[in-house]
Amino acid sequence: MPLVLHIRDAYEEAVHLLKEYFKPPIPAVSHCFSSNREVMEELLDLGLFISFAGPVTYKKNDALREAAKNCPLERIVVETDAPFLAPQSKRGKRNEPAFLMETAQRIADLKGISLEELGKASSRNCEVLFRRDFK
Repeated sequence: MPLVLHIRDAYEEAVHLLKEYFKPPIPAVSHCFSSNREVMEELLDLGLFISFAGPVTYKKNDALREAAKNCPLERIVVETDAPFLAPQSKRGKRNEPAFLMETAQRIADLKGISLEELGKASSRNCEVLFRRDFK
């Protein structure tokens, strides 16, 4: 199974440890990614998938939106992080899977692709990452 890394306010340290203890490509995902494009690119270079959640929709999160816009489609995953981090229109509420569409639509818009294309890519990436067929 891949590593699921929930990094919060420690990206520099996490990248350092990944480089020290693992040889790329590292079978891992940066769960609920919350940093910027530069950090994302370092993680991509190590072989990680990048997972985006509700914060990509927050008004003052331009750096995260820039990362989502530039994340290669073949390495992107979309998630809820339920019950936390609901998208902008539901902030302050308990997050749930039904709210995923707002997050996904925002990412699709940033990338200039359809919601369907993003959904297919994210699903395919989860199958690759977790070595499972979810169909």
